[in-house]
Amino acid sequence: GEVCNETCEEEFARCVHVMNCEHCIEELQESDSRLMDRGDCTVGCDLTTSMYDACSEENGPISPVSSPSNTPPNTNSPVSPTAPVSNPVSDVEDRPTEPTLCNESNMGDCDCGTGNIQTY
Repeated sequence: GEVCNETCEEEFARCVHVMNCEHCIEELQESDSRLMDRGDCTVGCDLTTSMYDACSEENGPISPVSSPSNTPPNTNSPVSPTAPVSNPVSDVEDRPTEPTLCNESNMGDCDCGTGNIQTY
């Protein structure tokens, strides 16, 4: 599919801030939704890294493979896990190159959360 454009990305972040991530993802599927109108989005466009980041700030990390809620992931709009990161993480003392359990020295600007959270 087509990746969401920059205007859509910015409006999506506003939508998540006001509503919630799940609601805004649903709006991306509706041609007459407020998000589509204000963000000039393409119906069903693929979420960008910053759009996933907006959802992460709301609910904790999400990935394109699994969904944080009981709804199945949207398989119509996969996001490449190797998508470029628009805002590089500040220098991290012990930054891993492979997914590693999150700890104080490798978490960077992120919160490790609870459970076995991996970072890279």
